Amino acid sequence: MNEPNTPANSHLSADRRGDSAPPDKLLLFNNPILNRIIVLVLLACLSITCPVSGVYADDSTEANGENPFGLEMCHDKKLRVAFLCDPDWDYQLVEDGLLVIMSRDPIVTITFARIDSEITHLPKLNKSVLSKKNLYEKGFRRDLMQINGRDVIIVRAFAKKDASRRVLDHFFMRDEKLFGVLFSVTPKDKWDEFKFKIKAVADSISFPEDTADSDL
Repeated sequence: MNEPNTPANSHLSADRRGDSAPPDKLLLFNNPILNRIIVLVLLACLSITCPVSGVYADDSTEANGENPFGLEMCHDKKLRVAFLCDPDWDYQLVEDGLLVIMSRDPIVTITFARIDSEITHLPKLNKSVLSKKNLYEKGFRRDLMQINGRDVIIVRAFAKKDASRRVLDHFFMRDEKLFGVLFSVTPKDKWDEFKFKIKAVADSISFPEDTADSDL
């Protein structure tokens, strides 16, 4: 894909391959960082500038399966994750992870991050453990499934700290650590407008088994 004619601080560039700082583990389960992410999402949606991410689109890569939204395959080199994306979304470094803003009104976001947790085996992230984290309203759903051959815990819920926010959280094991891909829609009554696009992105998530120095 040719590099778009955008300013130097554009959120997406085919040539910006991993120029962002290496992300550390997101302490999602061990401190209130999730609340800070919510605040930062709101700030980002008010156009406060954040560091540019190292995400780049690869229009030479065909998306697997149907893609009714015309999305492209995107990659983040530092996090080593690939997913369907729209080059017009905003891609920003937030709390040492990657924040993708799909929409600003309503607020629709994806957060990609390594998670510091005592969990080292995915099935141990059961409903009892999740309930103790105080992240979700009662009645949330937790399923162990597979995406592109990789086990994933999927949580469908309303946010405990913000009743107006609906979430679809995906937890993978990566390098013996949890890795989260966290979707959210605020307000929650707008969920149905985005659920199919969110599913398309979620179903496309993959983790190329490259090294940090590869040319992913």
